[in-house]
Amino acid sequence: MTRPTDIITSPPPIAWRASEDDETAEQGVITVPVDWTAPDGPTMERTVFRRRARRQDERIGVLFIRYFMPLEFEALRLSDTLKDRFDLVGFDPWPQNCAPAGKVPSSGPRNAEEYQRLREYVAARTRETLDKDPATVLHADAVSDARDIEVVRRALCEEQLNFISSRENELVGQHYCELYGDRVRTMVLDGNLDHSVTTLKDYLVAKAGAVNDVFLAFADWAERTPGNALYGLDARATFLEARERWRRKAPIIGERLMTAKVGGMVDPAEQPGEHNWHGLAKIVLDAAEGTLDPRNLDEPLTIYASFGADFGFQTPAWDDVLDIKTAMAERAPYSLNNPMQWGNAMGIQGWSAPVVNPPRPLVIDRPLPVLVVRTRFDPGQPYEWGESVASQIPGATVITYEGAGTTAYNLSRPAREAIDDFLTDLTPPAATSFPAVWPS
Repeated sequence: MTRPTDIITSPPPIAWRASEDDETAEQGVITVPVDWTAPDGPTMERTVFRRRARRQDERIGVLFIRYFMPLEFEALRLSDTLKDRFDLVGFDPWPQNCAPAGKVPSSGPRNAEEYQRLREYVAARTRETLDKDPATVLHADAVSDARDIEVVRRALCEEQLNFISSRENELVGQHYCELYGDRVRTMVLDGNLDHSVTTLKDYLVAKAGAVNDVFLAFADWAERTPGNALYGLDARATFLEARERWRRKAPIIGERLMTAKVGGMVDPAEQPGEHNWHGLAKIVLDAAEGTLDPRNLDEPLTIYASFGADFGFQTPAWDDVLDIKTAMAERAPYSLNNPMQWGNAMGIQGWSAPVVNPPRPLVIDRPLPVLVVRTRFDPGQPYEWGESVASQIPGATVITYEGAGTTAYNLSRPAREAIDDFLTDLTPPAATSFPAVWPS
């Protein structure tokens, strides 16, 4: 892969000022091409945030987090060690949705005619976005983000940087390793996508399997854990009863019954309200008893520019869509699919903008100080993808949190401590497996 960022050999220093949103941070801007495949074309500004290390006399360097917002730091729950030793740097979130507000199609087309209308809608909306706001689609891919990070590193005059994934669906750090491996001091990749998956069928079957595996772990927990709504019941049978009841009433809602509440599977113990496993148990029981409020289970279509720019999978024929649904159900007999990912996939059918970063394996020719983190039961990132990503990065070490949820740094104190030690001291993890912590 070419390195067009090299045309910016000496970007100007960032002019920092107090952050408008976070009194503990400062912000500035960098100037980058709208389209990195045409680096001499129009440019745009990106806002960069920085929170300086609290102990400047012990400062190690820059720790880059893809998105920098107070909410992101609260979600990531970075340790005091990292806040003390690193300047924390990141971008503001990038606009993603190409679909305007108002009436949009459902993300669950029921037949060939609805599917064709969906594809026509997506094609029209992406063309419109490309004309009116080209950066939304031409700068939405992970390679563009990786190149922007390199511009920031050069503007900060840092010899190397450190990076930690701050959310699921990580690709940016992987591509930074590929493009600028010599500039990596440490890299922690948690919540990984596998960009070597090259067909929509393989992608969605793996994603459906991930949710199904989490459901099986949830069902085992529900049957052994007093105090949840399914305790004393056959959780699997109760769920199937609930799913079939709602499929007879409303097929889309039946398919979405459990995974439409996938937020409750991201962090089984600590999400508020219904968004944890206790809440999920009550939803399943309510559905089985016919008392579930079905509102908001059908999702309107969202056109995620990043998914179109990084994968762009196209399946024009409705029969092929049905074949994918059959394959998902075979791999995932309880969840049937992964509705969040199914919605993402439907949102790019008809994508008419460039696929800036089409799927392919990483090409890295040197060992790198990379820690790949995976979770045994992760609803969004299939377990096997962590191993696949590590196999594409020479020198990478894999560690596994054996519980459920997304991004192990938030879920396991021993895993968090191992990650901190790696980032601060380049200490290889003494253990590669960390025990599950289940909701009480």
